[in-house]
Amino acid sequence: MVSRVGHKLVLKVTTKVLGARVQKAISKIQDFSNIAKPLLVLEHETNDYCYILYECHQPHYAICKNRSFTTVRKYSIGLLRALEHIHANGLIHANVTLHNVVLSQENEAVLTNFEHSSLIADTNTDIKFSDYLAPEVEQSGPCPASDIFSAGIIMAYLTIESLAKDNTSLLKRVKNHDKISKEKEISDFCYPSTESREHWCDLISKMMQKDPKKRISANQALQHPFFDEKYLKLLK
Repeated sequence: MVSRVGHKLVLKVTTKVLGARVQKAISKIQDFSNIAKPLLVLEHETNDYCYILYECHQPHYAICKNRSFTTVRKYSIGLLRALEHIHANGLIHANVTLHNVVLSQENEAVLTNFEHSSLIADTNTDIKFSDYLAPEVEQSGPCPASDIFSAGIIMAYLTIESLAKDNTSLLKRVKNHDKISKEKEISDFCYPSTESREHWCDLISKMMQKDPKKRISANQALQHPFFDEKYLKLLK
């Protein structure tokens, strides 16, 4: 829930108390520009839950406003950098949704809410069911590739004009196809060139492969031709 405290806009998260090993791992990753740093942590009287306040310059729904090639590209880089960082530090976020991405004062995407996070080596993980859930999670549990699938949904949503009206139909269609490149909404988004549109569709399809073993990693996604600086120059 996003609310205002004094002059600050904050995201309030109610979260279960995580295990000591997970808490330690999370504390190690928070000194990173695309990872949210808690402003305040308040323990619940039962000691089972706590309330975490994250400062956010703009809430998640601001990401959906004024969408353009430049902003979609920038937010995608921020989200992928956050996932690259947490995966490199042995963590899975396991609840990558648009609601858990806010904008910083520098207008960069910042990942929040690590309630369902776990160590990559752990096999028992609390699953958060959502429209962003990768297809393999219910059977085998989350993995780094599951975070990538969820990020792919967010990135695809940002190129769909009907986002606010029908944000679940895309996921239903994607789960029935191995490729997303034929999605008319994504193909019709305003790209600087035909080549950049094809690269975008290719990137999303590789992030949302049904088989998690075939999905690209966050690091590989950041190296994708879609993020070539030459496309920004075409806009000038």
